[in-house]
Amino acid sequence: MKIILMAIITLTFVLLSSSIYSKKTMPYIDKKNENNIRNMVQLSYSIVDMFYNKYKKGLLSETAAKKYALELLAQLRYCSAKINYISIVNSQGVSVMHPYIKEIVGTNILSLKDKYGNFFIKDIIKSVQYRRSSFTVYYWTKTYKRNIIKPKLVFNMRFKPWDWILGTALYVENNTIIHNLQEFFTGITSAKKERRSEVRNVITVSYQVLLFWYKKYRQGVLSEKKANEFALDTIKTMRYGKKYNNFIAILNTSGILIVHPYM
Repeated sequence: MKIILMAIITLTFVLLSSSIYSKKTMPYIDKKNENNIRNMVQLSYSIVDMFYNKYKKGLLSETAAKKYALELLAQLRYCSAKINYISIVNSQGVSVMHPYIKEIVGTNILSLKDKYGNFFIKDIIKSVQYRRSSFTVYYWTKTYKRNIIKPKLVFNMRFKPWDWILGTALYVENNTIIHNLQEFFTGITSAKKERRSEVRNVITVSYQVLLFWYKKYRQGVLSEKKANEFALDTIKTMRYGKKYNNFIAILNTSGILIVHPYM
């Protein structure tokens, strides 16, 4: 059956909520970066929350719930190159999940420093000590530009029941700063283009979620019925946006609504 994914966006403008990160420390950051990384972590957080609730209801063991959550989040990619990802640490600084650097998983990474000597993992943990989410910044070299240090904007959310701090980051490019300076002085914005980019990333991640559960069925891990149930439950619980109330809906090519969290 062919289906169509829709990201339903409430008619509100997304504004920045920050802690360690601020406009004073990192001026003229592209709002598209802010919104994209926040959306991706929020979607991931809602997925983890869904698995936790299945565990609390006795539908999954806690071990199975954590296993599925980590497997699914490790598969998620976003932005045009499909290389940006979600990683997880706990409040003790132990890496819980990293899709690319698997050798650090289970080890303490508090001593990691960015290219200017900042303990950025400690900053991330500190930023969500008394709040659920935060923005932080650290400096790193791009993989294909070894000698060029770039700032990375990070969005973090802490899932307290399992002590997981979910995060993702995007590099801030020089042309982003120039672009925002132009907007600042001319009043010209690209809100529609930014919104399209956000929706595209949300749909991409939603598709990856459906594909994850389809593969579980094809691999014989789950029955088709159970895989379909998990897929629709996951999509139904996914939320993102400033007010954490934007959601995903699914309909098929005949126009029949398959999933809508409020209908």
